[in-house]
Amino acid sequence: MRTFQMILLAIFVIGVLATFIGLLSWLVLMLRHRPPDRARRLTLMSGAVALIVLILNAFT
Repeated sequence: MRTFQMILLAIFVIGVLATFIGLLSWLVLMLRHRPPDRARRLTLMSGAVALIVLILNAFT
């Protein structure tokens, strides 16, 4: 059970880092006046993964 929680924690940290990178790239693309479709998708998907893993970790 402890190993499962550590795996979930690692996935959460990776998801949070990917969300942060997605937000930064989204900001850069908006400042360059380019459509941030790919960055927005990356940010939303990695944020959703991080939130799901956080909820799963809370219940284990």
